[in-house]
Amino acid sequence: MSNKVHLINEAGHRIEVEDSNLEETYQLNSIEELMEYMWLRPKITHLNVDIFVDDGLSYIRNKHKLLLFVRNGYDKNINEFIPFLVSTKPIILNNIINLQISSDDILSVKNFIISNLEILQSLANKNISQQSFVQSICNKHEKENK
Repeated sequence: MSNKVHLINEAGHRIEVEDSNLEETYQLNSIEELMEYMWLRPKITHLNVDIFVDDGLSYIRNKHKLLLFVRNGYDKNINEFIPFLVSTKPIILNNIINLQISSDDILSVKNFIISNLEILQSLANKNISQQSFVQSICNKHEKENK
């Protein structure tokens, strides 16, 4: 099954691409669900966007797969979020959202998920603390940039 995903390219033009890995969709029903997630700003993740990660079994309580949410834009006042599946093959689980972040930033989020998969899962399952999670991300970034 193949779905169309809309991206914004570097020139600011909307483009349509195939995402053949899209198995299901997920839409945040309430902004309140994000209260159960840890908010990570770009200065911590070195991404260009804010991300929200499950830090305490929210995915189990809300009966969905483990997700990472990305603010759909670069302004902190934006209240629309893009759901990414946390897996070895991260995908966007909403094929109707009008993406307001660049395709490069989407790729960076996917790479972040892949390179931090184990600690994202550990944090969500309460096997590590928020502090240990952040320290691990910072350490990894320092190693990669030496």
